Amino acid sequence: MTFRFWTLGLLFTVILSFVNQFFWFRETPLVVGILVVQLLSYPLGKAMARFLPVKYIHLGRLRFSLNPGPFNIKEHVLITACANASAGTAYAIDIVTIKRIFYKQDLGFMQSFVLVVTTQCLGYGLAGICRRFLVRPAAMIWPANLVSVALFRTFH
Repeated sequence: MTFRFWTLGLLFTVILSFVNQFFWFRETPLVVGILVVQLLSYPLGKAMARFLPVKYIHLGRLRFSLNPGPFNIKEHVLITACANASAGTAYAIDIVTIKRIFYKQDLGFMQSFVLVVTTQCLGYGLAGICRRFLVRPAAMIWPANLVSVALFRTFH
C-alpha cells in the first residue's frame, strides 16, 4: 500500500475504464488490454522510485513514506490487478443503452446506476462464493495468466 501503488493504480484504473467504455460502442471496438498497463506501469514505477523523495508523511498516528524503496514485483502486480478490475465494461451498460436507443425509454440516472452497481456486485459476490473451488486449489492454473506471470518475472 505505497504511494506509488495508489497513484499508478488509480491512474491506470481511471484511464483504462474510460477508454474501454468510450470505445465500446463502436462497430469494431478499440479495447486496451491489461498488458498495456503492465508494460507502462513498470517504467513509471521505476521512475517514481528514482525521483520521489524519501519523505515521511504523518496522518495522525499513521506514518508513510513517499518512497519506501525500489519498485518491486508486489507493487507492480497490485497496479495491474487494480487496472484489470476496471478493464472490462459492465454488461448492464448495454441494457441501459439499448433501452434508451431502441425502445426510447430512459431509465433515469439513479435507476441506471443502481442496475449497473447491482449486477456488478452480484457478479463479484458469485466469484467470492466460488473462490474456494476456482482459485484456492493449487491445480487451478489459468492459462491466460501465464503470460502476465512470465512478464512479471522477466521484469523483476
